[in-house]
Amino acid sequence: MEIDTIKRVVRGRASREERREVERWAAESADRQRFLRDARRYYGGVARGGRRLLYGLSGVAAVAASVLLLWWVGFLLPAGEQTPKTIALAEADGVQLILPDGSSHVLSGRDTIGESMTSIPGFAREERGAIRQLHAAEDTLPAELQYNRIVVPRGTTYSLVLEDGTRVVLNAESSLRFPERFTSGERRVFLEGEAYLEVMRDERRPFLVEAERAVVRVLGTEFNVRAYPGEESLTALVSGSVEVTVGEDSLRLWPGEACVEGPGGRPLVKREVDLMEVLAWKNGEFVFKDMPLSVIMEELARWYDIEVECPAGELGERCFHVYMDRSKTLEEALSEIARVADITYYRDGKKIIIREK
Repeated sequence: MEIDTIKRVVRGRASREERREVERWAAESADRQRFLRDARRYYGGVARGGRRLLYGLSGVAAVAASVLLLWWVGFLLPAGEQTPKTIALAEADGVQLILPDGSSHVLSGRDTIGESMTSIPGFAREERGAIRQLHAAEDTLPAELQYNRIVVPRGTTYSLVLEDGTRVVLNAESSLRFPERFTSGERRVFLEGEAYLEVMRDERRPFLVEAERAVVRVLGTEFNVRAYPGEESLTALVSGSVEVTVGEDSLRLWPGEACVEGPGGRPLVKREVDLMEVLAWKNGEFVFKDMPLSVIMEELARWYDIEVECPAGELGERCFHVYMDRSKTLEEALSEIARVADITYYRDGKKIIIREK
């Protein structure tokens, strides 16, 4: 199903046949129904003061198409009906939780978190497989902040709820470092990669995300941060407002806007974005609009845990529109890219070689 068709339907501009097509498509699964509900929230919007406000998701569609692990006083939640779906396609070692003492615990996407977490000190099983982190009494906490770290490998996503109620979804090949408990003054976490966050509002303690060179400051909102090493960094706002700071440069964003910083510390630039494209990863989709083939293949490499050899120059910079479910197998995804881009490819183990037809 093409995103443009869904957009026409939710905006009331589609033909009767397109509406029926989207209805049939959405009826095939609960995930697609949630995706359609989120599209209505994004593309329907609410006009206020001459601006179109775009609101964010929940569900699988939902994300954390902005970052995550643990607490409502501390739940570590498995992907499920109330959180984004975890799609484990690559043969990854699994998500890792690294505790302050340096011990590492594998949270397998193929097992229930309840099964894989019961051996970790300080956690207990809750109903429906969720895990509660058992916090120490205030007077037993160390003087310095102690940080946990969750590491998500290629080929999967992971969602969690932090101690203050903030919900986070982490994309493939991402990590989040967060304290055992937020103290007074601020709530600060450290991101590498991409995450979607729904920040619990607390005017006394602003929430800060450090990602590469940027610091994103917020009181309560939904936004997506993308900060993979060596790539363009992007912060996209779904609802509320955020301020992005890099050195002396800062920008405030409104819903539907993004702040971009290119590699090498180039100045911050504000631009409008299509949120369904930016947040496609957390909704289990690939959405590339007029995107260079080299960038498309980078995303596939991250998701399917492969290495791609894409020729530099004209072919790699040629742009295409591609919409696909992330549930496709690698072979299905490559076949679709080859059809759209009119290319051929060869497989050598985990290496994919792209060539002109």
